[in-house]
Amino acid sequence: MSKPDVERRTWMYRRMTEAKMFEERLAMLMMAGALETFYLAQRGQECSSAALGACLRAEDATVTTYRGLADQVAKGVDLADILCEIYGHDDGICKGRGGAMHYMDWNVHTYATGIVGGGIPVAVGLAFAAKYKGTDTVAACVFGDGATDQGTFHEAMNMASLWELPIVFLCQNNGYGEATPQPQHQKKVDVAERAAAYDMPGITIDGNDADAAYDVISDAVATARAGGGPTMVEAKTYRLMGHFVGDPMIYMPQDEVAQARANDPVPRYRTRLIEEGVLSEGDANAFESEVAARLDRAVERAKAGTPPSLDTLTHFVYAGEDPY
Repeated sequence: MSKPDVERRTWMYRRMTEAKMFEERLAMLMMAGALETFYLAQRGQECSSAALGACLRAEDATVTTYRGLADQVAKGVDLADILCEIYGHDDGICKGRGGAMHYMDWNVHTYATGIVGGGIPVAVGLAFAAKYKGTDTVAACVFGDGATDQGTFHEAMNMASLWELPIVFLCQNNGYGEATPQPQHQKKVDVAERAAAYDMPGITIDGNDADAAYDVISDAVATARAGGGPTMVEAKTYRLMGHFVGDPMIYMPQDEVAQARANDPVPRYRTRLIEEGVLSEGDANAFESEVAARLDRAVERAKAGTPPSLDTLTHFVYAGEDPY
């Protein structure tokens, strides 16, 4: 195995571990009553997020959803800044204005939207801008299976195909649109087949296998960067915390949930890397201890923060405004 492969796979393990540990810590804070918010976890879906992040450059854009923590971590957003934002404090990544569903980081070109399917045309706009300016940057858009029923999905796919834009559409199909199982809201089993209507490659992959996801997504990103147009990738996965933190998940078969948790993709990838000699048990333990310590510090910083003052209520209304 070449050194770049080792470095990349280790990097992906680290990003998914950070996302996993962050959301587990956040859930503990919420369930203990130490944090009051509404949070939609990406827990269980980290593999394709890490794979996508490994394929992108800093200047490439990622547009995600309210369930996008792993996508943002894989793009380089700081965990402590995210937590302060979720607490609604003025030292958060959006100065307390984004909260738990709309945080983003302009510095690493990540964007988020709280509207189902709302980010897809935004990503197409960013891809159009890249092509219009003559750069070789690409845009990546992450969304769920439910978003592919929205008109925005079909309109954006058509436009991206027609104009051969440099974009990768990544559908993390976790099998549920909120509390509705996919078979109850979609006839198609593989939503990637919808890409054919727009003369666009549509590929379905195991979204719980980071290496397999990287192989397909890296090809899609390379195609977009070389001017070959868009690709849709559907990553079959599962959300392990339900629609929201605290969701009783009564609409999900309990044997299905138990099996998914037993096959949690993050520790499974950790085990694979150790067995293949890419990672040592000691290095994995040390990294996880380091993340836990970072999260301890992030919690203390977030608890000590303050919400934005009322006299800043009208700040950041217009693009380019930075009154601080």
